[in-house]
Amino acid sequence: MKRYGKYIRPCWYAFILGPLLMLTEVAGEVLLPSFMADIINVGAANHDVGYILQKGMIMILTAFIMMAGGVGGAWFASVAAINFGTGLRKDAFKKIQTFSFSEIDRFSTGSLVTRLTNDITQVQNLIMMALRMMLRAPRHADRRDYYGVFDGSGAGGGISDRSAGYDSRDPFAFTHCISEI
Repeated sequence: MKRYGKYIRPCWYAFILGPLLMLTEVAGEVLLPSFMADIINVGAANHDVGYILQKGMIMILTAFIMMAGGVGGAWFASVAAINFGTGLRKDAFKKIQTFSFSEIDRFSTGSLVTRLTNDITQVQNLIMMALRMMLRAPRHADRRDYYGVFDGSGAGGGISDRSAGYDSRDPFAFTHCISEI
């Protein structure tokens, strides 16, 4: 971390604000289903149109806050990644300028250009995706979430393991299920 701190320091605020704003989007994703449940369980059950409209407005406001958090999180993650990459690229270029002609011949010009462009761009993409996705990753820890196959408990209303012929203990079973479709 010490080695890369000098690239983080100029835009430290972006490394903090990006994930925090993304956290507001994630919080909204957690809250919206409970608002909908309240509309159904309280408002619709009691035929209370005022309550339904109130919760609906809260849901719309929550959606706008989520949108602002998502856009802001993506913006600050991009700013952090671009500034990190710029500093890294600048230092790599300075280092390459100190090479002797024999060292440049040993590494080849094409390889050095690749290091300055593609490799640093890959680091930028890694940082941007890490800042945007690391708070969402725990939510997707269950691999069945990725496949769209659920355990039959009604969570998500997906396909049950039994009806799809899916054995959650077998990592290749889902591939077999898809090949049958």
